[in-house]
Amino acid sequence: QYSSGLESKEELQIKNIVENEAYSFYGANFNEWKKNWLQDDSCLKGSIANQELTTEIKGWKLIEAAYQNMQSRLPLIGINFFEHNYNKISDNIVDAASSFQIITEDPGGPFVQQRILLKKVNGEWKIVALYNDEFDLPN
Repeated sequence: QYSSGLESKEELQIKNIVENEAYSFYGANFNEWKKNWLQDDSCLKGSIANQELTTEIKGWKLIEAAYQNMQSRLPLIGINFFEHNYNKISDNIVDAASSFQIITEDPGGPFVQQRILLKKVNGEWKIVALYNDEFDLPN
């Protein structure tokens, strides 16, 4: 049995943030998306393709600008989450991983694997780093 080290209430809060980040990012809802983030200079956002880091952005202002450049990417219908894993590193730090498929009007939407670092600030969990690998499965 997998143990995250989190209380069930904390685990639910983190799951909600992880899922809300994905829904609001791919659904182009900037105001909802940014609520999940710490929004300071320590934030990191990265993208991986073919097991190589292709983009890494540091600092909330640059992450925010990058989001606004690509916010209408997909005609999102839904997201099918397959897996969530959480590992409590300390009382205030959690490492989360998730995988999901983006459901669009075009069958066979891309799959995404994410690694997210969350930090508890003033009693609320916020994303401080997020790396994702978005890929299509071969036919």
